[in-house]
Amino acid sequence: PPPPPVEGSYQLFGVFEDTNDALPPLTVERRYSEGEGGRVNCKGELRKLNRSLLSGFHQLVGVLAEDPGAWESQVEEVRVVLLNMMHLINAMRPEQARQDTARLLKRQISAREEAAAALRQQSRASEEAVRQAGLRLVAAAERAPAG
Repeated sequence: PPPPPVEGSYQLFGVFEDTNDALPPLTVERRYSEGEGGRVNCKGELRKLNRSLLSGFHQLVGVLAEDPGAWESQVEEVRVVLLNMMHLINAMRPEQARQDTARLLKRQISAREEAAAALRQQSRASEEAVRQAGLRLVAAAERAPAG
């Protein structure tokens, strides 16, 4: 049998990897709010963050046009918003995987049901062909002279 799966960290091509699939913590200021029970309305919060990103980018372009030396704070603002968006998107991945798996299973069930229906239809056609052949055989035996 194969060896048991590695738990914890391991080295792969010189890079240390971790088997923990938990969402890494957000390392910058959080720019989205949690609802009741710690749940986040990802769609609404991503929409708000997208607006903030557009606003921050617009301000960055304005700063670059007026005072090209003062861009660091605006770039950091855009960076923080982007990191928050990436964190929310990564938090949605397990749900997306569940939905994709459910969709795939439904397609497989549908394909199997169609295949089963086609087999049932073919089975009925085969049974009818065997019944007809049996009737023709009986009719031929009745017409044949006794020998």
